[in-house]
Amino acid sequence: MKKLIITLFLLMAALPSIAQTQFWYHGVHYEMTNSYSGTTVIVISADATTYSGTITIPEIVRAKMQANSGGGEFEKALTVVGIGYDAFNGCTGLTEVFLPSTVTSVGSRAFYGCTGLTRIELPSRLSTIGSQAFYGCSALTSITLPKGLNDIMSEAFRGCTGLTNVTMRGTKTIGQRAFSDCTSLSNVTFSNKVNTIESQAFSGCTSLNNVVIPNSVVTMNWNVFYGCTGLTNVTLSENAPCLLGTFSGCSALTSVTVPVGVVQIDGAFKGCTSLTSVKLPPLLNTIGSEAFDGCTSLASIYIPNSVATIGARAFSNTALTELELPSTVRTVNDYAFYGCNSLVAVKSRPLSPPSLYSNSFSSETFSLATLHIPTASMSNYSTNGWWKKFENIEGEEAYNTTYDFVSGNLTYLITGNNTVCVMGPHELSGTDLSIPASVAHNGVTYSVTAIAPDAFSNCSLESLTLPESLITIGKHAFYQCSGFIPHHSCQCHLYRRGGF
Repeated sequence: MKKLIITLFLLMAALPSIAQTQFWYHGVHYEMTNSYSGTTVIVISADATTYSGTITIPEIVRAKMQANSGGGEFEKALTVVGIGYDAFNGCTGLTEVFLPSTVTSVGSRAFYGCTGLTRIELPSRLSTIGSQAFYGCSALTSITLPKGLNDIMSEAFRGCTGLTNVTMRGTKTIGQRAFSDCTSLSNVTFSNKVNTIESQAFSGCTSLNNVVIPNSVVTMNWNVFYGCTGLTNVTLSENAPCLLGTFSGCSALTSVTVPVGVVQIDGAFKGCTSLTSVKLPPLLNTIGSEAFDGCTSLASIYIPNSVATIGARAFSNTALTELELPSTVRTVNDYAFYGCNSLVAVKSRPLSPPSLYSNSFSSETFSLATLHIPTASMSNYSTNGWWKKFENIEGEEAYNTTYDFVSGNLTYLITGNNTVCVMGPHELSGTDLSIPASVAHNGVTYSVTAIAPDAFSNCSLESLTLPESLITIGKHAFYQCSGFIPHHSCQCHLYRRGGF
């Protein structure tokens, strides 16, 4: 027992005092990360006037420690691993910072408001940049984010009004408003590992004119490029299923092709006043609220034969002259086409009238436009709710046909000119499935280009053969169809989204 007590006493005597956990080294303030027993340190905050000019942070700093119980002074080598919260906050005289390779994190507000900072070298081992880390660093012109950086937290570079170029080498998550209001930002190079772009990440970047979003992106939250008024050209990820206010207020955008993986659009192009051309994907299910609201130059659009819902104000105040609702539409919400006073023809293909509201169309449309409907449904429309408000209704024999049909053991949906999507089995027997490259219906041959989401989920299959014509495999198309190996030569855009 006596020997144990002596040993504990000696160990305690070797420890530095708590008062020494914070110290200065070559003019920079540090703190030990694990109290007085640690071997690593981070840079911590000091008075804003303390730092100016160029600062180089070393990998190793040395602190003089005073042993407890009257022991002598000794020196301890410590590794710098991070830049702490508020470390250089408000240091307007700081112009250059060089960080060592040992640093793995830059904390929240670390360089907040450093308006004189023109250059910072970020180490390859850096994995996290905290929220508002470089907020308002208006003199910073270019930043290269290293391969090891996984997360850029919210508002990390917000308001860096001098920033023109951003290169990401390994970033996975771009936080909310991470580059918002970077008004000089003209070039962004994404890493091929980025999978999530949070809300308003690039909102207000008015100098951005071209954006290429890699297919690694599966989630884009609301208003990612809101108010990017200089944006003229966009290439979207084929694996992000929803566009949610993505390009709202991008007034210079003239044309866009929505990728085949998108199934829902909400507010995505609201206020894009120069937009004249839109190509929508064949498996789009929902054109949500305000999707194209205020697109005053949009005179025509093809709505694919998969859309079930058209949301409130989806096309309000556009320049549409003709409108065709496919047979799949079930609901046209309030104000969906309100203010489209150039409409002269509304073609509704559903045999059963979709749900309609009194203000889905303007009074001018109800009185001046001609409603074209299937002849077989004349009585349905002319006596139904708000559809009967149309003063001019004409029946069309060609509209008596539907877009879905059965061929062999599969159900198909016509999605465009001579193309169809496989919707699922009709009378699937056996465990072998071979999807053809083409199928004939009513004298027309259609190319099979898509398989719908959930089409064959939970089916008992042992063998599957896919055609070369196939472009799209919807999410969960073959979910839990275990025990088979697919044979295919197609280049399917949605394989990464979990078709199998």
